Amino acid sequence: DESRDAAERAKVLQDLQSEYRQRLTKMKASMSALRLVDLVFESPILTVPRIQQALGVAYNSAKLAVGKLVDAEILRARDDETYGRAYVAQGVLDAVQ
Repeated sequence: DESRDAAERAKVLQDLQSEYRQRLTKMKASMSALRLVDLVFESPILTVPRIQQALGVAYNSAKLAVGKLVDAEILRARDDETYGRAYVAQGVLDAVQ
């Protein structure tokens, strides 16, 4: 049943978001990093400039937040390029597929 699948998927995403926030809280992450967790559930593939714009923070703050989510194994770099590198929240993508 589609409605049950949607409800189960929503619960999985909610639990995952809570887990990610707990991970970052234990790491004493910045508010920007915690806000980035919410953003990856809206858009699981992001670049630092997109994060900078969405969070309304300086480029370096966005980059530090990304680094914290990479350390927490929430985001990973999508490729080896440094310029225009995209970051992927694979756990979020897996949860919606």
